[in-house]
Amino acid sequence: MFPLAFVVCICCSNLFYHDIDSTPDSEPVIQTPVVDSIIPGNDQNDVALNRNPVVYFSCEIDATTITDETVILEKIDETGFGRERVQGSLTVYNNGIGVVMFHLPEGIFFEAQKKYCVTVKRGVRSIYGKILEDDFQSFFNTGGTLDSDPPVLDYISPEYLVNAENSLKSFDIRINFNEALKSESLRNIEIVLSNSNPDFNTKIFTEDFVMHDPRRPNIIVVRLDFNRALVPPGEYHLELCRPSDIEDLAGNSFSGTIEFSISYLVSYKHPCYSPCFTSDKGKNCCR
Repeated sequence: MFPLAFVVCICCSNLFYHDIDSTPDSEPVIQTPVVDSIIPGNDQNDVALNRNPVVYFSCEIDATTITDETVILEKIDETGFGRERVQGSLTVYNNGIGVVMFHLPEGIFFEAQKKYCVTVKRGVRSIYGKILEDDFQSFFNTGGTLDSDPPVLDYISPEYLVNAENSLKSFDIRINFNEALKSESLRNIEIVLSNSNPDFNTKIFTEDFVMHDPRRPNIIVVRLDFNRALVPPGEYHLELCRPSDIEDLAGNSFSGTIEFSISYLVSYKHPCYSPCFTSDKGKNCCR
């Protein structure tokens, strides 16, 4: 793996406005584990030779059931029938969902222009003891190059948060990258929160608040407690500490800073909600 070093400095005034409803939280449901997705995707071509395969489950997984007998990576020969086990190690990351990553040995890469298969067997169980109902397989084809490009930050949302009825308990910040990220690299993310109000003390959030959506593994979801974070109303500046810890599936580290602003509003009125007005050009209504 050959990290490509360059600096990206991004300060986001984001494009999204996010209103919050007061729907009460539902009771947790004990789920049967389902394989939501596997990266590389099924039948994906030109996969980088240093791309580590990842399995995303719908719920948290019992790590003791993740073994080389339940998550298997094989190379398919030219006949399409012969299979050869690929040696490596497995890591499990649980944080609302279950993520299992296959790591190739240090300095070992996939063979170029070959077909591989990831198999997940029924022995996998959730932390609640529910078993995977069916085996799952996904195939991919390698290209001939290594991935040496670091992940790129696309955008961050939302820009505004509204808490008109004081019903907001928590809020999500969605940090969008151009490619899937390694879940283990998100374990120690810290947020520094500051406000221009001189009475506001800078806050540092270090608890386990980072989530990963298996359907969109290129997104980091940072969930913060509203009453601890955004009080009083105003403009807040947030910064992620040690962003270079964030890695893509080939082990390339993010290079640059991640900082952005969020406005907390007690109420919000879109400009186009204003009434009609009369000018020398006649009556105008914002629609």
